[in-house]
Amino acid sequence: MAVFALIVSVFQLALGSYFCARLLPPLLPGKLPLIAVWLVFQLLLFLPPADLLLRGQGIHLPLLFERAGWAALGLATMSLGFLLPRDGLLLAGKLGAWITPAGSSLRQLLERGIQLLGSAGGTAALLGLILLAFFTGVHTASRFDRVKEVRVPVSDLHEDLRGLRIVQFSDLHINPFIRRRQVQQVVDRINQLEPDIILFTGDLADGTVAEMRPHAAPLADLDAPLGVWAVTGNHEYYHDLRAWVDEFPRLGMPLLFNEHRRIAVGEAELVIAGVPDVRSHRGAHDPAAALAGSEDADYRILLAHQPASILQLPRGACDLVLSGHTHGGQYYPFRGLTGRFNPYLKGLHRHQDSWIHVSTGTGFWGPPLRLGVPPEITLLQFEEKPASP
Repeated sequence: MAVFALIVSVFQLALGSYFCARLLPPLLPGKLPLIAVWLVFQLLLFLPPADLLLRGQGIHLPLLFERAGWAALGLATMSLGFLLPRDGLLLAGKLGAWITPAGSSLRQLLERGIQLLGSAGGTAALLGLILLAFFTGVHTASRFDRVKEVRVPVSDLHEDLRGLRIVQFSDLHINPFIRRRQVQQVVDRINQLEPDIILFTGDLADGTVAEMRPHAAPLADLDAPLGVWAVTGNHEYYHDLRAWVDEFPRLGMPLLFNEHRRIAVGEAELVIAGVPDVRSHRGAHDPAAALAGSEDADYRILLAHQPASILQLPRGACDLVLSGHTHGGQYYPFRGLTGRFNPYLKGLHRHQDSWIHVSTGTGFWGPPLRLGVPPEITLLQFEEKPASP
């Protein structure tokens, strides 16, 4: 954790310096205000890694400091998506002007563009755009009760599974911004959907059980006649896995660990299987074992936190995989990067003989931002028609 915090601190020193150096000089008169803003902003950026180190010693920063640090980190990282393209255009313009003959109309045009982009007015407009995106992202991230309906194609659907209401929620990430009130909001919205079964696909909280138990408590009020089932995500492994494994059943959310349960739905049989996180518990992650002996069921669902689990799934082993983890990229400019590390980023996809649905997550991790990727509580229902690739 100390090494990780050191690496993060070096990155944030560079990030904060770049943000201030490339955005503030045209807007602040003199060096003293610029240095003052840089120092304050840098201090805020150092709060998240400092919090990681202190938590290892059982020390917690005041909640206001935690929130301020993560918000500053969100502003700085989001700004990269705007500053880097602007600076790329400036560099390209300067290079173009350098190789263009002096006095030509093209060179004059390039020089005007460079002057405009680097001017106080151009920089102020860019800062306004960054702030607009930031506050839009904050607002979007706070919509914890948003429901997305998904129809899953099924051929030869058993009549007793018609109309089955499956709710998936994922990546709640109880944290400095997501507390008991927000968790209660999620629980109330899920119960309003009158689900037949509720499935959680990992990453419940970013903290220890002792710290997060009061905020997670409303989850015990989740209500579905066929039960609430869950699997671990990677974040359960960061904060005393054993304690969280014991806590899930106390919340009425039994964990599935390379195993499955057979659930009677009238005369139909539904199988709910689950595996631990593919990267955090590699030695025990076994989708084939989780589904072994379930071939005769009418429908089989596998809960796997990361969509990468489907790459280890034997062909035809189950009908539907439910995953999360990616947050859909959470906010610009990380969507493209996240997509490179996951076989599926969000939504419903066909994979060989199975379907996979990747939730964008119900909460968020780190900065309180979601830009272009709203959170979701997913209501899944079967749609009887031939499944097509």
